[in-house]
Amino acid sequence: MKVKTNGTMLNYEVEGPEDVPAIMVSHGIATSLEIWTEASSHLKSKYRVVRYDSRGHGGSDAWGPYSLETLAADAVGLMDALGIKKAHYGGVSLGGMTAIGVGLLYPERVHSIIPCDARAQTNDEGNKSWQGRIEAVLKTGIEAIVEDSISRWVAKSFYDDKAKHERLKQIVRGTSVPGYIGSSQALQGLNYGSRLGEIRVPALYLTGEEDKGASPEVMKAMRDKTPGAQFAEIPKAGHLSSFERPKEVAAAIEKFISSLPSKAA
Repeated sequence: MKVKTNGTMLNYEVEGPEDVPAIMVSHGIATSLEIWTEASSHLKSKYRVVRYDSRGHGGSDAWGPYSLETLAADAVGLMDALGIKKAHYGGVSLGGMTAIGVGLLYPERVHSIIPCDARAQTNDEGNKSWQGRIEAVLKTGIEAIVEDSISRWVAKSFYDDKAKHERLKQIVRGTSVPGYIGSSQALQGLNYGSRLGEIRVPALYLTGEEDKGASPEVMKAMRDKTPGAQFAEIPKAGHLSSFERPKEVAAAIEKFISSLPSKAA
């Protein structure tokens, strides 16, 4: 399904009853809403789960350049379009950074935020790497980053599974060049590190045990800077925890939400 919001068309899927709390989830750069498909299957009996494609990914249009603040506004715009006043908002990687942005900019719209496999701050080295990928994609297309991305993202056991590996390649190849570049530029502007102490909604920082991009140590430090935040580590998962270990991620999310006061759960 598609809806126009914040100046672009977003593709989304909704599962679960309408009279239960909503969970909205977003994916990382160069992936799609499929990153959350299996996790949703474990959550949809108790929650209304909204999965959507970020700008320029999957079935959503690309308009750029844009920022993480744009992506946060997209999320809230989609909530408005679907009549959702308040939701638990989670995301992997870029989606996790979007979750932080939603928590900072629109705290009245979320019961909680669940940043997964995400960082809060960029640096010169990271921005240089993103610029190199932007230039490679501009020169030869999205295929330039497919294998390199997957080899960095997932745990070895997942990478060695040929069927899963090939499926992930196809998802990455579904990303548009403008969507990849726009999202890379948004990541180059990531600057939430000094603001984590401002977050006033419940937060769960979740990451894979083998995540090289947002390690447990990095996300524990983010947890420590966020008032009242919790942390969960997913064994045998890399940077795409909800795709690699969907059952375990769903269980961690449900445990977190169940721990919240009834008005927030």
